[in-house]
Parts: sequence; C-alpha cells; structure tokens
Amino acid sequence: MPAQPGAQRRTEKRKKKRAQAQALARGTFPSAHGDELDFDDEALGETFGFGPQLAEYIAPLLDSGAEVDEAVNFGMVCWNFALLPAAEREAQITDFLAGLEGTEEKAARFREVVEMMAQRHRVMFPEMHTERAAELGA
Repeated sequence: MPAQPGAQRRTEKRKKKRAQAQALARGTFPSAHGDELDFDDEALGETFGFGPQLAEYIAPLLDSGAEVDEAVNFGMVCWNFALLPAAEREAQITDFLAGLEGTEEKAARFREVVEMMAQRHRVMFPEMHTERAAELGA
C-alpha cells in the first residue's frame, strides 16, 4: 500500500526538523535560502559556541513538536526572561502578556513554560545567574 500523502508530508517535516536541529547543534542555522548561517563562537576563542548551547537549551521545545524557528524564537524569549530576577521576570511576563490576545489558560501555560525554561537555564548555566546576582548586588 502506498504511503498516504498526509503521512508522507509529516515524515518529510520530521526529517527537515531533525536536520535543522542537527545544524543548530553544529553551531549553524539553515537560512531561508537553503544555506547554513554559521554563528559558532570558535573564531572568538570559545570552545562551546552559542549555537550548541541554545540547541541543548531549547531541546524540550523541539521535543514538544515546535518547528525549529519557533523553538529558537521562543527559546530566546525564555532565555531573556530567565536572566531576570524572579520578581522582575513576573512583571515583565505580565507586561508581555498584556500586549497579546489569549485566554487565561494560554497565559497560564505561557507562564508555566517560561518558568520551566528559566529553571532549566539556572541548572544549565549557573555561572550566568551567579554573575548576574553579583551585578545586582544580591
């Protein structure tokens, strides 16, 4: 029996998503033109560039079925929220959500995911939070 068109499209999307995630882990990101944009920090003397760190950080978002570009974009939003002290993060999330339309359930889910990703950031990059606390005089 031949593959169903819908099943074939889903398979192709999964292959594309896997290839994009692998490129991201290499420190590159596929551009809209089919080539890869290199954003590895090796030229700056870093041995573990931002691309692989971001790929590892957003893995739960990719595992949830998000497209790579959506996961990267949302992951960066979460990354930035994670760098804020808890009270400031909550205020910024409230301001962010005020500009969006949606249900209370969606807002609650957004907060839940941001907090989960903030916790993941603290575990993965504790030195960033130690340095940030020192900068803030905490």
